[in-house]
Amino acid sequence: LNLSFGLAMLDGHGRAQCHLEALLFCVFDKDAGPIVQCADPEGAATAAFQRVGHYLIPDSAVKGRVVSVVCGDNVLMGTPVYIEDTSYSRNCFQFNICMVIDGSQHHEPYRDIAQLLAMSFQTLEVETKLLSNPREGTSIQAILAQLRQQLNDAEECFVCTDSSHAISFKVRRWTPALTKIEDESAVPVPLLDLQKLLDPERRSESPAGRDFQQALPFSLDPALAAVLPLIDGVRSVQTIANDSP
Repeated sequence: LNLSFGLAMLDGHGRAQCHLEALLFCVFDKDAGPIVQCADPEGAATAAFQRVGHYLIPDSAVKGRVVSVVCGDNVLMGTPVYIEDTSYSRNCFQFNICMVIDGSQHHEPYRDIAQLLAMSFQTLEVETKLLSNPREGTSIQAILAQLRQQLNDAEECFVCTDSSHAISFKVRRWTPALTKIEDESAVPVPLLDLQKLLDPERRSESPAGRDFQQALPFSLDPALAAVLPLIDGVRSVQTIANDSP
């Protein structure tokens, strides 16, 4: 089984960038609770990380969702996985493959990697019981080491875990094209009553407002909602940019 995916990551300058300080294999131990069972580098499982284990494997209501925890100068990010099966001692196996990221980086793009790692290792566990086998600690650590090295070196990975399973995905490199503003002194003039657009009650009273809202393929995001009140037919583009929150 070859799990192949693609994702996009950007740094603040539009360049693809991926740097994982460490990868941690966190598991819920029936006696000790949440622990870091192994990591790459091997010394990455510090006492500080061990203490936040209950945040990395939280209540089952959070399963499948990306969680992130600030720990000193780093951010720990991963997706908790819960596999229910009567073959386990507690009828459930809980784990999280966590990334350790420098806290100064923009870590939002790593959310995709967190989801991909969770899906890949969940498949491995369901089909091979690799993660729940106490004798496979060395194998898991080796897989984490290969994943981290390949992602940091080439922004892609292809790691064979056995003769029929591999973890494979690539960080696509692309640069967004930003529209150049020709004249910052230009004054945008609204063609609709933007105050009605922002006020649901007033918008529902206006047929034009209802038609415009229905034509939108998306809901207004917070950034756009903050800028719209500044477009009044008087402020220039430069003034709107300066006055934006």
